[in-house]
Amino acid sequence: NPSGVEGDLYWAGQALNLDDASIDRDIIAAGDTLSIRDCTVGGAVRLAARTIDIAKTTVNGSVTAAGPHVVLNSDSAANCFYAMGETVALRGSAKSAALAGDTVTIDGTVEGDVEVWADKLVLGKNARITGTVNAHVSEDPERAAGAEVGALKIDRTENESAATTANNIIGGIVALPLAIAF
Repeated sequence: NPSGVEGDLYWAGQALNLDDASIDRDIIAAGDTLSIRDCTVGGAVRLAARTIDIAKTTVNGSVTAAGPHVVLNSDSAANCFYAMGETVALRGSAKSAALAGDTVTIDGTVEGDVEVWADKLVLGKNARITGTVNAHVSEDPERAAGAEVGALKIDRTENESAATTANNIIGGIVALPLAIAF
């Protein structure tokens, strides 16, 4: 219907924009650029694209996303946020997260634990993490004044890109649902 989908949304194309819609169950999508704004999703979201931008959206399930640039923006919330890319940013809120990339930025709220595999981890001034951040990083994290973290455990990775290691670990999580869908 014009304001939403009663069930699952399977979506593929070049530049995909979903604005002001309600999806009763899951979204599975692939494209060059994916933008989801001002939406509610009753289930999970599985995305693969060059650029993924989720803004002002509530996802009752988890968000699993892969692409060079992945952002869960401010005013967005998901039960869990699993993302992998060159740059990954969590600026919204989630109950837990597993993030992998060359640069991972957390400048939002996580009401639980976070696993990070990155060359560079940035904890922004708006970061509020109640649990433990387990950071598998090649350099010391940047932590802005005002960032609140329950605990920060650092595991320094040497001689290989943390993002490459994460691809092996998280890649199956992202690829399997998309492969099944398509």
